[in-house]
Amino acid sequence: MGVEYKQYLLPKEHSFQPSPKQLESLINGLYEQGWLCRPGSEDFAKLDFSLMSTFAKAKETGGFRNEPNRKDASEPIPYPLKSEWFAKRLPSDLRLVWPIYYFDDLKSLRYPLNQHAGYPGIYYELELQITAEYMHRCSEIIDPLSSVDCQCGEKLLHYPENEPFFEGRIYRNCPKCGVFFDPGKFVSTCRDAWTRQENQVPGGATSCFALVVDCGKSLPKLEAETVIEIHHDLKQLVEDSLSVKCYEQYDIY
Repeated sequence: MGVEYKQYLLPKEHSFQPSPKQLESLINGLYEQGWLCRPGSEDFAKLDFSLMSTFAKAKETGGFRNEPNRKDASEPIPYPLKSEWFAKRLPSDLRLVWPIYYFDDLKSLRYPLNQHAGYPGIYYELELQITAEYMHRCSEIIDPLSSVDCQCGEKLLHYPENEPFFEGRIYRNCPKCGVFFDPGKFVSTCRDAWTRQENQVPGGATSCFALVVDCGKSLPKLEAETVIEIHHDLKQLVEDSLSVKCYEQYDIY
């Protein structure tokens, strides 16, 4: 077993939902700047898709997707990804995953965090999470928001079936009175996993969009003094492509 690590890049505007054109621009940038391997490239041929059954769906293009209410748990991500493809699916939930196994075998790919542990066999998954409602991410170090109820008293937190993220959702607009809910007006207590220091984070890790670096057990952080961040160039790409400012939150579980 052992701990697993994720780093989230989240819009400061928690209700932000990217347009199909913005998503096409972002993914083009991920390839152009070397955060993803283009199919047919020398590095792409070195990627290992044999470790999990879901990875088999990524063999041709490098990535797989999960959508709600689909018969199949995952499907290949098309390459290239165009805005028309997104337009057919949004604002429905969409999870896009590119597994990178193993990073140290690749010459041209850039590591998405500001550092890695440096040992052999480094791996991670680069993921985009897009949801129609707020995803209310909680864990042992990320507490629920201080309120998830509408001002009229209606409960906004719910748990839809057949969704690809296994997280609770918060309605963007109250189903009873229609009032918009802004998670940024409430706080989540987030703890440092190493020092146990607590911070009050407006909106916590709640959003409708996230770029996620899922490191699994390939931990990038080994000491309490180490501050792990999304690589500056990758964060800038996301902010420029989507025209939104972002902040970071990590999770360890």
